[in-house]
Amino acid sequence: MEHLLKLDIYSGVSGACDESAGRLVETPTVVFIYGGSWRSGDKAVYKFVADFLTSNGYNVVIPNYRLHPEAVDDLERFFTWLADEDNELKLDLEHLYIMRRSAGGYNSATYLFNDKYNKPVQLDGFIGLAGPL
Repeated sequence: MEHLLKLDIYSGVSGACDESAGRLVETPTVVFIYGGSWRSGDKAVYKFVADFLTSNGYNVVIPNYRLHPEAVDDLERFFTWLADEDNELKLDLEHLYIMRRSAGGYNSATYLFNDKYNKPVQLDGFIGLAGPL
């Protein structure tokens, strides 16, 4: 089951490099949480989303996760990992957005709006494509 908890990172590389911080600045990062009708889903299916967003100057991260209800725990693990690896990844987490679709909308909303879950990064926006909220 561990193989499901991988992710893909795509670079928009539109921002200038901040030499002192060693990271791209002004290159917002979008985390795309896909759906799958509560039965399936895989990050690879949504590469087209990353292609569109990176061509418009965004960094994109698409994590895989297990099905609900473990999906919400996996999102918590993902965002904790993202915060812990911030310096290594060189992503702009000062401009961070979640884009979600379908069941991914429910899972990400459950993660974001339930005080039970640790939120180590601050979001600038929550973008819905289909699903609740």
